[in-house]
Order: sequence, then C-alpha cells, then structure tokens
Amino acid sequence: MPVLAQNLSGPYCQLYFLLYNTGSPGLVCMVTICADSITKHLDRLEEVCNDLGYVDVLTLMRHIMLNTSNMLFLRIPLDESTLVVKSRVILMHGKLSFSNQTSSLSFLGYVGSMRNLSEKLEDSMDFATELILAEKRGELSGQNINQCILEMTIAAPDTMSVSVFFVLFLITTHPQVEEAVMKEIQTVVGERKIKSDDIQKLTVPVMDLVMSKALEDEVIDGYPVKKGTNIILNLGRMHRLEFFPKPNKFTFENFAKNVPYRYFQPFGFGPRACAGKYIAMVMMKVVLVTLLRRFHVQTLQGRCVEKMQKKNDLSLHPDETRDRLEMIFTPRNSDKCLER
Repeated sequence: MPVLAQNLSGPYCQLYFLLYNTGSPGLVCMVTICADSITKHLDRLEEVCNDLGYVDVLTLMRHIMLNTSNMLFLRIPLDESTLVVKSRVILMHGKLSFSNQTSSLSFLGYVGSMRNLSEKLEDSMDFATELILAEKRGELSGQNINQCILEMTIAAPDTMSVSVFFVLFLITTHPQVEEAVMKEIQTVVGERKIKSDDIQKLTVPVMDLVMSKALEDEVIDGYPVKKGTNIILNLGRMHRLEFFPKPNKFTFENFAKNVPYRYFQPFGFGPRACAGKYIAMVMMKVVLVTLLRRFHVQTLQGRCVEKMQKKNDLSLHPDETRDRLEMIFTPRNSDKCLER
C-alpha cells in the first residue's frame, strides 16, 4: 500500500499501529470484523449493482475496506457512500492532508471531541484512542493523529480495494487459478467461517511501485543522490526477475516456495515500510476467501487486465473514467453456476 507507506505520520504512529495489529487478540478481532463486514455487504449487493445486475466491484471493495477499517480503528458513525465518493475526489485531485480536507471530513471533528473525554477512553481502547492518549502524554501531535486517521480511512482502504479488484479481474481470465484457489479454500477453511489460524495457510499475492525519499546525500551504485530526492522502487520490474519461474503469468507456481526478501517487496522495507502490511494481507485474504466461496466472478465480454486503461500515480489503478469495470457475480450454488 504505497500511499500508507509514504504518508503515515512519524515513527511513533508506525509503532502504535504495529503494536495494535500484530498481537494475537488484534488478529482474531481483525479476521472476524472483516469477514462480518464482507458478508453484510454481499447480502446487500444490489446497492452496488447497475440496472443490468453488473457489480461495481471497486465501490463494493471500498465500502468493505472502509467499514472494516472504521470498525477496527475508530468505531465512529460515518456515511460510507458519501465518504467513498469524497475520498476518490481527494485521492484524484491532490495530496491527502488534514489541513485542506477538514471541512469535507466531519468525522475528524468527532475524533477531536473524543480528546475532551480522555478520562473515559481507557474503558474502550482502540487504535484512535491509543493515539489520542499518546497525544495527551506528549508523544504525538494533533497533526500526527489527524493525518494518520485520514490515511487509515481513505488511503489504506483505497489501495487495498484496488489490489483486490485486480486479483478478481485476473482470476476471471485464469480459470486454472480460480480452480486452485477454490481447492485451497475448501482444504483450509471448508464450510466454516474463516479464522485467524487459516491466514498463514492461504496463498494470494499483488503491487507496483513504492516511493521513498533520501534523508541525506548518498551514492547508490555509483549514482549521486541528493537529500530530498524521491526514489521510486520499480516493484513491477523487481517482481519479474529471474527468481520467479513464470514472472509474466498469473499463477501460484511463482509462490510455490518462499521468495527471498530482495525479490519480493510489495510493502517496501525499512523504518518507512508500510505499517499496514499485516492488516492488508489479512484483510485481502479474508475478502477473497469469503467472496469467492460464495460467488463465481466474471468480467464483461472481452475485458481483461492487459487491455484495461490504467493510471500509475503512487499506485497502479484502473482508469475509472474510461473502462467498463463492472463484473458479474453468480452464486456458486445456483443452477447457472453449476452448469459451467
């Protein structure tokens, strides 16, 4: 998630985030909340369908990711539909920052009001509460907290949504991968609800580039790099190197054995690596397992990732102004699906 990796405000925020999400209770809670969220949204699938019954998958994913992030980190009342629309405007038209978005994101006012109730916050600890109490102790600034919350509710859910969208799109044109995915789901999860213990047993990859900034003058492989220079790691190229047996194909074979760290860095590395990498992998796996177990997914005729118009800002994403990106969801227990 390049946006989160770039912008999360300061090492203290990263530390709180990592501590909050890497423990066993946090992981169990995360899996349950995410599975419940996608089930709830799939039960209301008509809300993101057009008149022909085609599903706006990107909007569906953004609703799921936003709802899950809110339930995990903030637990505040918000209008999903309105915030999804506003977040797209923010991400398409400029830098994500608290200072120029205050009026459009009223939930930050809600978080601000929580600061006046600090004596009651210990009874209901979540990520936002941890940050607010850290501010009270002088470890974080109000700007740190506001920026971090914006990123958790806008940037992070959007990058995860796009990643899952691309995985689903690729699965629709690679039936052998879908077959392998369904076999793995049946073997690991079966008919029960997905649990935290299942996550490490499930395989599913994605990501294109990560940007870092030089903190001082440096020389890299003989090239002088001045302080403040933006350094883009071309992960799309790195992930197509000689280590992978079929680097240009969407196949589980590329991950049949553990990949050395230098060949696969979808979340960056070092102290500014994506702080949300654990939750990202957990959430994406839970979403894919829950959705694919319930629906067979198809693209509209002739649509594929290779022909899709894309934009490459801080992360690769489809050009939503040009292509028909809807998909067809067919219940797996339906006659139509069984006839396949």
